[in-house]
Amino acid sequence: SGVVNGGVPLSKGAKALGYPVDILVATPQRVLQHHKEGHLFFGDIKYVVLDEADTMFDQGFGAEVRQVLKPVRQKEEPCKVVLVTATLTKEVRKLLDSEF
Repeated sequence: SGVVNGGVPLSKGAKALGYPVDILVATPQRVLQHHKEGHLFFGDIKYVVLDEADTMFDQGFGAEVRQVLKPVRQKEEPCKVVLVTATLTKEVRKLLDSEF
């Protein structure tokens, strides 16, 4: 397993991604940064769990969530997505309507 999130140097996350990981806990922004740097490949992803989806959208991370979902949903064998939310906000409903 590995963790990549903000508040720590990108190099620390790159080190964690230098080994095969079965479970990665990450923020959407860091996923996108590591993908851009070539440390993370969307083709290997089988499952995505969006925990606290309502909070991420309320805090303005909706665009990043969509950027992460787009390539993993368009693969030949799309990954499975689990969305966990305490409330079904307007933004979460839009995500559900547009992506699923």
